[in-house]
Amino acid sequence: MENPEHDLPRVIPLLTTSKVPTVLHKAIERFYTPDASLRHPFNVIKPGPSSRQIWLGVYEWYRIISPGTVATINGLGEYVYCEGYGQHHPSHFPQQDLS
Repeated sequence: MENPEHDLPRVIPLLTTSKVPTVLHKAIERFYTPDASLRHPFNVIKPGPSSRQIWLGVYEWYRIISPGTVATINGLGEYVYCEGYGQHHPSHFPQQDLS
């Protein structure tokens, strides 16, 4: 990514709101290094030779459980402030009998 202030407003929606898997796959291949990592309270992806493929799985899962996601960038600078929302489909989560 040569110019994050120019590229991020286009890249983030590609990653978070793509309805077509091939668009998502191409965006990850273009904008993620093969050894990309993530530290997040809900998920950790360790850097490694094929960690980009794990990223792809995470985004695919999110695309399926959250159709209609909308992402908005609220600020660019030293940090990127991005807000997203979507409707999670309840059939993609295990049901538990709490009685």
